[in-house]
Amino acid sequence: MTISQFIINDRRKQHIIDIIIKGFIHYMQNLAELGKTSYTYDRCGVTPIITNDDLVAAFQKRFPHCNISYHEDLVNVSLFKKIFKKTIVIDWSQ
Repeated sequence: MTISQFIINDRRKQHIIDIIIKGFIHYMQNLAELGKTSYTYDRCGVTPIITNDDLVAAFQKRFPHCNISYHEDLVNVSLFKKIFKKTIVIDWSQ
C-alpha cells in the first residue's frame, strides 16, 4: 500500500467513524430524555476497515466522562447455531 492509499483509507475510516458518532449523539439525547443511562451499540454491519479499537477510542474521545467497553458474547441464534455478538456499551450513568 502506498502512502497516498494509506492516507485515503485513513480519511475514509475517520469519516465513517464521525458519521457513526454524530448519529449516536442524537440517539443518546433521546435515550437520556427517556431516563436511560446506557446504550449498547451493535457492531453488526459496520465496515471491516473500522476496528473495535477504532470505535472504542472514538467513543472515549467524544464522551470522556462515560464508561465505554467492548464485549463479545456467544449468543444462541437457533437450536444448533451460536454466534459472537460484538457490542460496545456506552454508560453515562456516572
